[in-house]
Amino acid sequence: MTATASQKRRELDLPGRHSLLGPLPAAAAFAVRLFVKKPERWKNLAHKTEARLSELLSRARQFVRENAH
Repeated sequence: MTATASQKRRELDLPGRHSLLGPLPAAAAFAVRLFVKKPERWKNLAHKTEARLSELLSRARQFVRENAH
C-alpha cells in the first residue's frame, strides 16, 4: 500500500525541531546587532529629523492616490 500525500506530510512534520528553529533568525540578528555599531551619520540624523505619524500617513495617502488605477 502506498502512502497518501497527507501521510507523507505527517511523517515529515517534526514539531520539536520546528519550535527550536523558529527563534534562530531573531537570535542571529540580535548577535549581529551586538557587534555592529550604528554609523555616526545615522546617529546624527536621528536627532535632527523626527517625523510625525500624521506626516508619514499623509505621504502614504498621497502615494496611494497617485498610483491608484
